[in-house]
Amino acid sequence: MMRNRHYQYLFWAAVVVILVSSLIPMSALSTPLAHQDKLQHAIAYAVLYFLAVRAYVPPYPNWAVGTIVVLLGGGIEWAQRFTAYRHGEVLDILANASGVVLIAILMKLRDRGRDQHSSAQKVYPGEE
Repeated sequence: MMRNRHYQYLFWAAVVVILVSSLIPMSALSTPLAHQDKLQHAIAYAVLYFLAVRAYVPPYPNWAVGTIVVLLGGGIEWAQRFTAYRHGEVLDILANASGVVLIAILMKLRDRGRDQHSSAQKVYPGEE
């Protein structure tokens, strides 16, 4: 099992990759299908949120980590407005947020399943 420190390294490496790939000229990137970039946004921010939760929860709550990840995506979209070759889009921010929400839901379902499984396994005194 990886320790939090390893997830922190992976999280910050992913931040750098997303930041660089979001601010380089579009000609350096290829997206052959229409709206494929929205799927790429959702996947990238889903992975980023997963790594952030593994790295920083606890001590920070999931909602705070998710908010920060979405705000990071919004900040990058805003920064694209200052380049001559990129432009930020509200739909990209929504795609980023959808990736975060998807992982948050999956983690909640996983935790609920674990809670139900562990409570079914408990043996209380007198019930043996």
